[in-house]
This record gives sequence, structure tokens and C-alpha cells, in this order.
Amino acid sequence: MNELDRQLKIEVVREIAEKFLEEKGIPATIKEIKLNDDWKVKFVGEERVGELLIGRSSGEILKSDVFLTEIVIEESYKRYILEKFNEKNLNTERIVVYKEKGYAVIKLVGDKSIYYAKIDLRSGKILEEDTLPKKGLMAKIKKIQLEAKYK
Repeated sequence: MNELDRQLKIEVVREIAEKFLEEKGIPATIKEIKLNDDWKVKFVGEERVGELLIGRSSGEILKSDVFLTEIVIEESYKRYILEKFNEKNLNTERIVVYKEKGYAVIKLVGDKSIYYAKIDLRSGKILEEDTLPKKGLMAKIKKIQLEAKYK
């Protein structure tokens, strides 16, 4: 028997993944478990989604990619704008997730201003942000620039 032929049972992989999620405080459901060279486990929760790479026979977690969901990004950014600018009537115009780059771009429109931000998918930290008044000639010019920056 070749050493590469050994592999953990799927039930054991599920237990390892569930233990990892529990230890990290991530309420999520395991959606898919696949075996290639190693075990790939996909999970989904209200606040976080991601993948785990678990060693084929060792059970060691080789890699974990955990990302915030769009809902959490939207809610936390709206809360931030409310606290910073006291803007209550916010509508989300756009959220674009760039999973491979590790960030999301969000655009909120309020009564007074338009708010743009680039947010880290892992930590929720705001990487870049810009605010734009809704009215005025300079606002129209700046809006074109910001639309290009946050697309």
C-alpha cells in the first residue's frame, strides 16, 4: 500500500472542520467536502464564509480562507457612517466583492452625501474611503473620479 493511498474518512474531516469553526467562534454550516490532493471543506454562515484545506491523511489544517459576508460588510459600514457623519437614511447602491484580492468595494447614498469605501474581507477594516456631496458642479467631477476608483 502506497502512503498516498491513505486518507481520513469524511466523517473525521467534518469533525475537524467543525472543531476549527467552533474554536474560531464562526457560526457556519459545512456545505461541501471534497477530496483532491487534500480535503477541501467549504462553509457558509450569516457572518462568514470560506474554505479550509485539510491534510489528506494528517488531518492538519493546511490553509484557511475566512471572509466576511456582504451582509456584515454592509451593516458595519452603515453603522460607521451613522456614527461618523450622523447620516441616517442610507441606501446601498453597490457592493462588489473581490475575493481573490481580499477586499470589497461599497457605495452608500445618503440624504447629504455619497460614501465610498474599500473594506478588507478578513478583518472588516476600512482600507480606503471617500465622501462626496450629492450636489454641485465639483461633486459631479469628483463623482466620475470616484466611480472609476471604486468600481
